[in-house]
Amino acid sequence: SGVTIHTSSVQLSVTQLWWLRRHQRALGEILLRHGACCRFSERSMAVVASDAVILRLCVGEIISGVLADFVDVKFRAATVDEAVERCLVAAEASGCLALWHDGVLEVQGALPDIVRLAQDSGISGQTKLIGTQPAAVRDFVGGKKDGKINKIVRETGAFVELVPHGPYFLSVVVQASTIGEVEMAYRMVLDELPAELARFVPEAEHRRLIGHGGRNIQRIMKRWGVYMKFAGRAEAEAEWATAA
Repeated sequence: SGVTIHTSSVQLSVTQLWWLRRHQRALGEILLRHGACCRFSERSMAVVASDAVILRLCVGEIISGVLADFVDVKFRAATVDEAVERCLVAAEASGCLALWHDGVLEVQGALPDIVRLAQDSGISGQTKLIGTQPAAVRDFVGGKKDGKINKIVRETGAFVELVPHGPYFLSVVVQASTIGEVEMAYRMVLDELPAELARFVPEAEHRRLIGHGGRNIQRIMKRWGVYMKFAGRAEAEAEWATAA
């Protein structure tokens, strides 16, 4: 019988692709761990695996383990003054991309590098950050009726919004009057992210591990205060079909 190959095409921005290429070692470790491979095109990444479950795990880990560290920060800057010039010149050495256009200084990269670059350059004023997280964490991060987000807004005074972006991504939008306030609010959002570990287990072993009536898995969840789920191949294939 022939071998079935499962592929998922993930739409990305040019700078997200730049970020993945810049972190090829971390990306390679994830692909190796799942026995998968990937190829890049102009605006997308195709991930290929031998099993739909493995494919879902691999794409999720690429988003949470590599792309989630990439943020896009926009500073209101009406003109290219000395602070903006310093930022543009120093950006590459800081591991960031920076561009001024239409009254906005846009800096992309890792948040700690961007914060340090803005402080060293003397950039101040209205700031907007857009970060990326896996779409699956939306309800967990937001809380019941977005209670967690509303609490962060009250405590920081920042504007915070969770925006679904395609089938795989959740955009976290934070806006405030300074980069410090934006950083604080965004880190509070990140603190609400669940700790997650996903591994491939052959479907033939699911019933034994779950136990009669879910006895084994219920005992583990109760003892450690965690949520566990065994996803079958049919469920994973249906998920990718919906995403496509």
